[in-house]
Amino acid sequence: SINEGKSTEEYCGFGCFVDPQNPLSLSNNNVPDYFYGQLNNIQESAYGRIRNINDAIIGLESVQPGEHITQTQIDQLLGQAYFLRAWCYYRLVQWFGGVPIVKEYLEPVEGVTVPRSSTKDCIEFILSDLDKAKKLLGNTVWSGNDFGRVTAGTACALKGRVLLLWASPIFNRKNDESRWKTAYETMKAELATINACGYGLYQSTKNENGEDF
Repeated sequence: SINEGKSTEEYCGFGCFVDPQNPLSLSNNNVPDYFYGQLNNIQESAYGRIRNINDAIIGLESVQPGEHITQTQIDQLLGQAYFLRAWCYYRLVQWFGGVPIVKEYLEPVEGVTVPRSSTKDCIEFILSDLDKAKKLLGNTVWSGNDFGRVTAGTACALKGRVLLLWASPIFNRKNDESRWKTAYETMKAELATINACGYGLYQSTKNENGEDF
């Protein structure tokens, strides 16, 4: 939504979801994906999506390459799944800090619970998934109808955002400089992978309508 878009790192100022003078409530700011979900549709909630992704990861990790699927195809699918799980948790941590980390395919039945993890553990889990995605996707560069799919460069870029979120005043109240240094050094090292996937920031060729950016 327009209001949620005002909650991104790029937006300057306060939107309704990040306004300290306007506390959130379910009645006046309904964000189904990150608060209580569509009560009659688990797939529209964050953990419903995570459940589907876990199901895909577990299934793909048990598949043996053969006549109908190659190891490269398995790796590409797994890499995308790990990225999408990391993305879901990244968004949850943005809103709530530490949340329950679910890595299994849990049945939605009474008595199944997972304790809340610390923000630090969640950040480390997200980074681990992104490292797996990067390794599995390798030099994959999509084209044609697949253009826009997740690549190793996408995983590296999100990794940078996660590290900056962890270093920011939201979670770094004592301003531990080592977190900023880690974010800088990691992204400096990952830049080669990002560029190799075709995500250069600017190129000076024919700059019509901002095409060079």
